Amino acid sequence: MFSAGSKAEGESSMVLEPPKFLKDLGSQLPSIPLPSALKDSLKDLVPHKGAEDGDVKHTDRLTLAWAISDGINNKRWEQRWSELKRPDKPKVLLLMSETGGGHKASAQSIGEALEAIAPGKLIISIVDVFVDHTSFPFNRFPKMYQWFSSKPTVWDAVYKTSKLTSDSILGWEEPLALAWDADFQKCIEQENPDIIVSVHPLCQDPVARVVRRIAKWKAGRKVPFVTCITDLGEGHPFWFHVEVDMCFVPGEAVRKDGLKVGLREDQLNMKGLPIRKGFWDVDSSPENVSRLRASLGLVECRTV
Repeated sequence: MFSAGSKAEGESSMVLEPPKFLKDLGSQLPSIPLPSALKDSLKDLVPHKGAEDGDVKHTDRLTLAWAISDGINNKRWEQRWSELKRPDKPKVLLLMSETGGGHKASAQSIGEALEAIAPGKLIISIVDVFVDHTSFPFNRFPKMYQWFSSKPTVWDAVYKTSKLTSDSILGWEEPLALAWDADFQKCIEQENPDIIVSVHPLCQDPVARVVRRIAKWKAGRKVPFVTCITDLGEGHPFWFHVEVDMCFVPGEAVRKDGLKVGLREDQLNMKGLPIRKGFWDVDSSPENVSRLRASLGLVECRTV
């Protein structure tokens, strides 16, 4: 189901430094004569550096907005949940979106592996949560990604900015989760899964909030939430959430990224990348490799 990580992945990934004005602000705050509440708010502007011991935690910053949203929606959502009927068989919900990086292929590979392990015993549902459940412009994510990926400079700016500001008051993940809260709630209600597996970096925060909410309801239950990271060389902070039950990482570099943003050692499981069913049983013996090379007219030489 998973491939082995390469040795190169063990190398440390580059850590983006905050702009100088933010670092200066962080160092000067203790000496600035400001009210404590305002000083604490200003500290949120400085992105967390992270630590190897995993003591960094995600913090809600839009507390008033979340309180208003819950006050309006929580009772209605709880009532709808209490009326749901459980599926006849355990259900696995795989959340993805076709935005490059092999998210759909990984979801399909995991689904094939689960079916092979427990044939006919599971309901496996693969859902493009943004296309199927969100509104414009988010339901256009696959097409938007195609445009961004054709503009390397723009994509680089979006990636680095979102990484640099993650888990700060300037971060994107919490406003996006708030915008998608009702959409993800609706998706999980309709699917009514026994476990949720995310193979997309934008699903962690919204899903974590929904399963946390469901667990508190009178008719609710604990829905296990698992992340499977499909980026090989580096883990963007959006991939990680401290409330996941398990986070599968492809290699050592991404595992270290998870520790830096607050995940515990026991939450991180290094298993490589999901691979398609056609590659599960491949004869990689030297004899077969030589035979295939000869049939393709390839010269026997050392791979670089």
